[in-house]
Amino acid sequence: MYGLQLMRRKQTSNSDTSSTTRDDSSTSNDSNGDPKGATKFLLRKRKTKKITKEASKPFNVAVVEKPTIKCVLVGDCAVGKTNLILSYLENRFNTEHIPTASDIYNADVMVNDSPVHLTLCDTAGQDTLDPLRELCYPDSDVFLLCFSIAKPKTFHAIKNKWAPKFAKTKASLILVGTQADLRNNPNVLNKLQSNGEKPISHADAWDLATTIGAKYIETSSATQDKVKEVFDTAIWEGLAPTNLPPTPPPLWKKLFCLV
Repeated sequence: MYGLQLMRRKQTSNSDTSSTTRDDSSTSNDSNGDPKGATKFLLRKRKTKKITKEASKPFNVAVVEKPTIKCVLVGDCAVGKTNLILSYLENRFNTEHIPTASDIYNADVMVNDSPVHLTLCDTAGQDTLDPLRELCYPDSDVFLLCFSIAKPKTFHAIKNKWAPKFAKTKASLILVGTQADLRNNPNVLNKLQSNGEKPISHADAWDLATTIGAKYIETSSATQDKVKEVFDTAIWEGLAPTNLPPTPPPLWKKLFCLV
C-alpha cells in the first residue's frame, strides 16, 4: 500500500523577490553575459545539545539515501508548462503568459512513508534557447511532453519536433494535453473553425502517445483537473522498479494523496 504526500515545497526561478526558496538555474545575465547572482543556500543554525558519555557510545545506523526524481517539462511556448507546476505546488494559476527561460522547482514528497525528493525543470519552448534547455536533460528520470489541446500547432510540434528528441532516451515519457478546459470553449472553437482547425481529440492524442511509447494524461491547470495525476504518474514512473513493487493503477490512484 503506497501513499503519496507533498510535504514541503521549494521554488526556483529568476526573481529574487519570490516568497519561496529558490535555487535558480535560469540564464539571467548582465550585459557581459555574467550571471547576476550565484546560487543561494539557506543555512539554519541548529541548537546544540550536551552529549552524555552513555549517549555518545557508537552505534550502527543504517543510512538510507533519499531517492531523487528529476522531471523535465518540454513543449512549445504558451502551452501551460509553468502553470501546470504552479497549480500542483502552490494551487495557483497565472492568467497571463510569462515567458520562461529555465526554472527549477523542488519538493519533498512522502511515498509509502518514505521521503522522495522531486525536482521539476520548467523549460522554454523557443528554438533559440535549445542549448539552455538541453542542459536540463542529463540524469532526467521523466520527461513531460506538453501541448495545448486548444492549439493544434503545439500538438503537431510534439509529433515532429519534441518526440524525436527523446526517441532514444531511457527516461519515461508522459504526453500531457494541457488546457483541457478550453476544448469546448465557444470562443476557442470559433477561432479554430475560422482557421479550418479543431481542438485535439483524446483519441488522436492517445494514438500519438502509443506511437512514441508514452502515457497520456489530459489536464487543466485552471480547474486543477488531473493536475495531481500528472505528477503522481511522473513520480511513480521515476521510481526504480526495484524500490517499490508494482501496484495496479486503479489502486495507486486511490492511495496517492496530496496535502
